[in-house]
Order: sequence, then structure tokens, then C-alpha cells
Amino acid sequence: MAEVEREVKRASCFLCHLNCGVLCTKENGRVVKIEGDPDNPHNEGYVCSRLEHDRWKDFEYNPNRLKRPLKRVGERGSGQFEEISWDQALDEIGDKLNAIRDQFGPQAVVMWNLRAGVPPAYSLEALMPERFGNAFGMTCPMQSIGLDNGPFYTEFYSVGTTAQHVLIDPKVLIGSKLIYVWGCNPIENQMRCAQNLVR
Repeated sequence: MAEVEREVKRASCFLCHLNCGVLCTKENGRVVKIEGDPDNPHNEGYVCSRLEHDRWKDFEYNPNRLKRPLKRVGERGSGQFEEISWDQALDEIGDKLNAIRDQFGPQAVVMWNLRAGVPPAYSLEALMPERFGNAFGMTCPMQSIGLDNGPFYTEFYSVGTTAQHVLIDPKVLIGSKLIYVWGCNPIENQMRCAQNLVR
């Protein structure tokens, strides 16, 4: 029987915007288990049902998963594509953007930056598209927030601001005498908030 080569690596889960700390167990180079990292201060080992019930395998090992950029080689709608390298894809996209800017000005390019989730919507990965737009010269980026953000909308329409939701660390919930949860279900999908609610 062949010897199994096993290793455990620390990583972050990107199935949603929380980026929980996880431990990935690999056997012979293939991930076989993902569990919460108890030493990660962000989620302290707690993970949602997507990891607990191995739903990550539907993404990671899906035979239809794209692993390289595809370039259309036939008519639009024909479904004809060829694989290209990341370098080629980035070069072609950059050349096209520069050509549009040079001919029509930077305002001819509009960027739609969909932020999926708050407060992570204000993280580096969400703000980088804005930085790119500013450096490129765009003056009117379209902004949006995912429609699954009940807390954002309830807070905005209730008290006129989202500042508290964005800036509060969930650990400040510990020791509170009264907490009301409105517009979200943290027990199901906000582990970092839920663990502190329970405490």
C-alpha cells in the first residue's frame, strides 16, 4: 500500500466575505478536509455549514471549474473559446483599456464595483477597484452593495447611517445587557458575530 503524504496548512476561506481562518488537510497534494482554525483570532475556529458539510468540494473539485482565462475566438454567443495565460489576458485587457482611454478619455470606461458584505465591504480587496479607477482617471464609478446585506439597509433606513455597523468589532457585544438583531441571521451566516452574541 502506498504511503499517504499528509500536511496541514493554514489558509482563509473565501466562500463568502468573512474570510474565516481555516486549516486545510492535504493528502498526496489533494485537499481532503477543511476545518476552522482555533488559533485564528477572527473566527476562533468557528465555521459555517458550507465548510462543516463539505460543500467546499462542490467548488474546489467541480470538473467545470475554470482554471485559466478563456478568450472568445468565435462569434459572440457561439460558445467558442480558447485558453490563454494570465499574462496574455492581463496584457490584452490593459491594452484595450488604454486604447479606449487614449481615444475617448478615461471617462469612457465605467467600473461597477459590487461590494458584497459590510463591514468587509470596506476592506482592502473591496477598495482596490476604487484605487484602480482613480489611478486610471475614471470620474464616475458605479457603486453598489449586495442585496443580501440586511443589516446595512436596516441601519441606514432606521438611524440614517452605517458608521456603527462598519466600525464596531463584534467583541464589544460581550457583556452587553441588551442586543437586538434586526435584518440578519448571524447564527446561520455570520460566525464571528454569532460567537460573540452567544457570549
